[in-house]
Amino acid sequence: MDLSNDLKNELALIKTRTDKEESDVLEQFLAKCKTSEDVHILTVRYKHLLGEKYSSDWGASVYEPIKRPLKIAYLLNPDKIFYNEIDYVICNYLRNEGAEVIPFTYNDFFFKAHSNGIDLYINNEATELDGFLSYGYRSKENTEIYMHIVYMMEQKGVTCLHSYDIDRVLNSKLLQSIHFGKAKVPMPDTYQTFDIKSTKSLVALVDIAPCIIKLHDDYGGAGVSKIDHKDGIINIVGKNIWKKEYILLQKFVPDSIGRSIRVLCFNGKAFCITEYENLSGSIVSNLSFGNKFRLNSLMFHPKYSIYAEVAEKAVNSIGNILIAGVDVLDSHAEGIVVLEVNGFPDIFDNWLTTGKCGFQKLAECFINKIKSKF
Repeated sequence: MDLSNDLKNELALIKTRTDKEESDVLEQFLAKCKTSEDVHILTVRYKHLLGEKYSSDWGASVYEPIKRPLKIAYLLNPDKIFYNEIDYVICNYLRNEGAEVIPFTYNDFFFKAHSNGIDLYINNEATELDGFLSYGYRSKENTEIYMHIVYMMEQKGVTCLHSYDIDRVLNSKLLQSIHFGKAKVPMPDTYQTFDIKSTKSLVALVDIAPCIIKLHDDYGGAGVSKIDHKDGIINIVGKNIWKKEYILLQKFVPDSIGRSIRVLCFNGKAFCITEYENLSGSIVSNLSFGNKFRLNSLMFHPKYSIYAEVAEKAVNSIGNILIAGVDVLDSHAEGIVVLEVNGFPDIFDNWLTTGKCGFQKLAECFINKIKSKF
């Protein structure tokens, strides 16, 4: 394909600012680009590495009804274990849409409630915002702080990625299962008890073993395990109650071990579909790496429309969600069933596997969500 000299120079500079591993990833993305526009979209990912020369025009687009760039505060995720540079990449794509982005941390922020309203302070300055965004799961302590900030922003009239109420559901597998059941979303039978006595009653009445147990608020496969005997179920529930934690019990689907389908959705519609495949023998599809893990594109799968329909039903059962990743199993025994909805799904791997850039779509959808209020 023909690239402009500016684009060629930008790519060359990017390669000098990345290590070998990241350069290899860049080459993988470039191999999937079919047009110069695809390459341009890819280079946006790396803008934070390139300095002022390549970012001086960001924030220049003016949204006519308010005669200025949209101003978005971006809370950097303090828990970097799995997310690394994703904060900066999302900021890049928001700026590429013309927004003024203010990155900040908990250390930079406070708010004031007073008789005349609510004031938000970032870097010791009162700030009027159009949007607030932060991405990724975090520790329980940091999640609690994040939820407080979302509530403050909402009450101030600032557009957030997810509403406070939606975030509560997305952070709880129990609340999700309630929404799925109400909307008749296909799902494995799911049980919740809050006491040893009721747990003993459950395992006596229902042939529940083997089953999968899940903590309400863990993610990425953490807290998920298989229990093969009813006494083991009583034991694990008792231990978690002692720790003041509660777990879901879910019917084990035996013919989907280590495999799951991930449907990335924007505004309740499927955007791309991939399959996670764990080759290590683990029941959890996304806990292995390297040659023990495979990610497959299902964009041309004969069941694409069926997977999309089921995932969209799950997302819409919860509410109006801007971005969501739906975990689906395709089982001969149980049919196509939904496991859960993730509020901060993977975007990098989906892009590399399917060629569809979720970062650009995220930025576009969030900007449009802000504009819809004017």
